[in-house]
Parts: sequence; C-alpha cells; structure tokens
Amino acid sequence: MKALDQIRKYISGDAKTIEERTLLFSLFFGGIISSFFSLLYFVKAIDLMHAFYVYLISICFLTLFYYFKIKKNFVVTLIIFSFFEIFMAVFDWYKYGGVDNDNIALIFAMMIVNLSIIPHKFHKWVFTCILTLILTLNFLESFLQLDFQSRVYHKHVKIHQIVLCMIAAAVVLIKFKSDYQKTRLELIESKIELQKSLQKEKELNHMKSEFISMVSHQFRTPLTSIYSSSELINLTANHYLPNDQKEKAAKQFDRIYSSVNQLNSMMERLLLFGQMEANKMTLNKEWSNIEELTLKVVRSFYLNFPSEQLPQVRTLGEKREVFVDQNLIEQILLNLISNAHKYSSSDSPPEVLIHFARETFSIKVRDFGIGIPKDDLPYLFQAFHRAKNAKEIKGTGIGLTFVKKFVELHEGSVKVTSKENIGSTFKILFPYSSQENKPSLA
Repeated sequence: MKALDQIRKYISGDAKTIEERTLLFSLFFGGIISSFFSLLYFVKAIDLMHAFYVYLISICFLTLFYYFKIKKNFVVTLIIFSFFEIFMAVFDWYKYGGVDNDNIALIFAMMIVNLSIIPHKFHKWVFTCILTLILTLNFLESFLQLDFQSRVYHKHVKIHQIVLCMIAAAVVLIKFKSDYQKTRLELIESKIELQKSLQKEKELNHMKSEFISMVSHQFRTPLTSIYSSSELINLTANHYLPNDQKEKAAKQFDRIYSSVNQLNSMMERLLLFGQMEANKMTLNKEWSNIEELTLKVVRSFYLNFPSEQLPQVRTLGEKREVFVDQNLIEQILLNLISNAHKYSSSDSPPEVLIHFARETFSIKVRDFGIGIPKDDLPYLFQAFHRAKNAKEIKGTGIGLTFVKKFVELHEGSVKVTSKENIGSTFKILFPYSSQENKPSLA
C-alpha cells in the first residue's frame, strides 16, 4: 500500500484529489479571465459587450455544476444549468447581435463545454436543447423581424467569438487532463494489484508444494517402519503359531501390506501432484516396448484377481519401439486401467487396444461400467473433480489430472467418450518422437 500511495502522490493524488483540482482549475481560470477583462474595461482600454461578462459569470456556475457532478446530483443541476444557459443565450441573442453575429459562437461554446462536463447519458438532452434553442431563436428573429445590425460593433463580435472559443477549448483541455490522469492512476493501481496477486499466487503455490513434499516424506518413514516390522512379526508368527492359525494370520498381514502400499501410492501421487503444480516435472525418455509395458502394468494391477477378470490387450499396426518416459507412461496406464476396473462390473473386464499408425501411436482403454454424465465431461480432468454418479466410489480425484498432464508432457492428447450405464473409452494419442530412428520390432 505504501508503494501505491507514493505513486498517487507522484502523479496527482487520488481520484478525489484529481476531481478537486479540476474544480480549482475551473475557478482559477474563470477568476483570471474575469479579473483581466474587468480591469481593461474599467480603465477604458476596451469596450466589450455585457453578454461577455454574463458568460464569464457562467464559468463560476459551471464550476458549481462540476462540484455537483462529483456529488452525483446530475438531474437537478442539469435542469438549473440548462435554464441558466438558455437565459444567457436568449439575452445575448436579443441584446447583442442576433443569430447572424456572435450568438452562434456562444451556443457552440456552450455545447462544447456541456459535452465535456455532462455524463454521456445526458448528451441527448444537450443536443435536443441546443437544436431547439437555435431553431427557436431563428423563428423568433424571422417572426419579429428584428434589426440587430444597428446596435452591434463587429469588432466586439469577433473578440467575443474568439474568447468564447478559448474558454470552451480551455474547459475541454482541463477535463481531458483530469480524465487522463484519473485513467492513468486506475491503470497503475490495477497493474500493482495484479502484480501483488500474482506474487501471492506464486508464494501460495510454493508453500503448497513444500507442504506436500514434506508430508509425503514424513509419512514415508513411518510407513516403511510399519511394513518392515510387519514382515518381522509375520516371520515370527509363522515360526510359533500353530498351522491352523497361520492362514488367518497371513490374511491379516496381507491386509496390513495392502494398506501400507495404498498409503505409499497415495503419497507418491501427492508428491507427483506437488511437482506438477510447481512445474518441476521433467521427462526421462528412453526406448521402450509399449506393448510389453502395457502388459506389465495390467498384470501387476490384476495380480490378485481371477484370470477371467484380466483385460484383453490387443495390438494393431506395425509394432515398433517408442521414445517415452516409462515411469510416466506406467502412471498413465495404471490410472486408466484402475478407473476402468473400478467403475466396471466383474463379469465385463475392460479392453486395452494399442494402435501403431504412420505418424502416431495410441492406447485405448475401454470399460463397460457406469459411464460419465454429460455435464461432468468438461470438468473431468480438473483436480479433485468427481462425477455425480461416482461419489460413493473411493478415489482421490487427481488420477485423470495426472493422465492429462503426463500425456501433454509427451506432446500428446487425451480424449474421452462416454455414455451413462454403457461405459467409457479413454484414448491417449502420442506423436512419434523426432529422435526415433529405431527399426520396427520383428
């Protein structure tokens, strides 16, 4: 805030100060002009028309109007100001020259000033009044057949016109400068606020990444201790327990191992999520057999499941090695296969299709489960988003976020098609790396 205050003081103060300065400029300008010509008038240096002094007085009224404009009392002051200007224009028309002399210059100057100080929504009012005034004066002049030429000095008319134009131009310049300074200040304030928000966002992201990393590492040590201690107790139990209790104990230890592995997997995902959010992920590419890699993930995931639930993996096209990050590809496949199994029934195992095309290769994972509601599809890859029909099924909500990010790191894309109660198909598409020069697999 100190920096913002300094900038405000450096330019011209805050928004209120700018408006007040415009007010003072108008008063100062009106006072100087009035004093100068009044002095010349009293020392008989010039002999100007009284209408000019009337208009000088209107400068003060204009300043008063501007004050009410700041206070937002537009309608009342607009009516009063319009009445005053109409009276002044009619007086000038009748007393000093008619429409053909300086009256048009006066009305033109009034219009410029009005358009400069009156809000845009009242501009129709201004044009209507000005047009009505000109037409009315022309009609009255023609109808009454007045002769103005005999009581007007053309020299005074020219001076009057020049001064009126100067006054109008000065008011416009003052208004323009005020608006320019105000807009400039608002832009600087917006830029500073944006920079502060960006810096705060960076700090929060850094804190979040550090926290996730710390939690992941802090959990890993006790989980390792639990796992190793469980193995030691399991060995001791197998040595001392009777044979009829060993099987029951083995099941309990398997549950412990499974829970520890789940927690480790969750910690790994959190750590990956933190790295992904902080844009700290890097690719470690190597030549890989994508078919063998897919089969490895499938067999590992379905290790403890009956063989009839094992997904069928098919391959189309000419097989070849690809240049990818094996760890990230494994994470992609594990997330997709895990979701396909989770949302499918046991009697309809998922399907996996690997397709080698001319310039790309793709992997499709299809399930025959509950499907994804159409309304949830646009938000499917957002972190922690869960579909409406999947609230009761366990999950972290970041698996598909990983999939999209890891695929994009390989300059690939991911697409999904789904129908409720029919199933979903996820297709990940990768371009062949420009570094690939290996021949096709036999």
